[in-house]
Amino acid sequence: MKKTAVLIVLSVVAAGMLFLGGSRWQTRPLARPAAAPPAGPFAAAAQPLQFVENRGQADARARYILRGSGRTVYLTDNGLLFDFLRFRDPFPPKSQEIPAARPARRLVVGLDLVGSAPHPEMAAAAPRAARFHYLIGNDRSKWVTDVPAYGEVLYRDVYPAVDMRVYDDRGTVRYDFIVRPGGRVGDIRLAVRGAEELRLDEGRLVADTEFGDLAPVSY
Repeated sequence: MKKTAVLIVLSVVAAGMLFLGGSRWQTRPLARPAAAPPAGPFAAAAQPLQFVENRGQADARARYILRGSGRTVYLTDNGLLFDFLRFRDPFPPKSQEIPAARPARRLVVGLDLVGSAPHPEMAAAAPRAARFHYLIGNDRSKWVTDVPAYGEVLYRDVYPAVDMRVYDDRGTVRYDFIVRPGGRVGDIRLAVRGAEELRLDEGRLVADTEFGDLAPVSY
């Protein structure tokens, strides 16, 4: 099925946007919530999330990167990119050797900030104690060490007098728009890439993907 980009225009007094179950991205029927959230790549992380600054260990378009629980989230100048990995088979029993490669499927969903500032200032806050080291290859000059991590990142003036805060909420990625005096909620426009189609389900907007339903929420 052809992938399409879908434009979502928010027109509420104050807006935030998250997906069904936050960034736990649980695949469950909207009309009949599951008694317990399923495990796997859609489950929330058990540990606090860490937004790691990109100092050359990843694609230069990513300013900060979050990895864990079967997904990677890239914070770019123009929005968020969610890269999910779902393994086709569970890990083998402990008595068996774990293979070097396991068959998996990927789902990449982009959340673009339409008409936003091309290069907004991004400021990290809530520093974590952990430091990360990327020792890739034999050339020590290309190693990246002592990279800091944070619990939230603020996009400043992503629209005029509008900031976007991306943060860890008890293991779930959330993002809020902060409209300051002089800002206009009508400037906030989001485009979803990677969804197969959009539909309404009991008054809620739902994006269909091969990994399940994603439901944007504004409040």
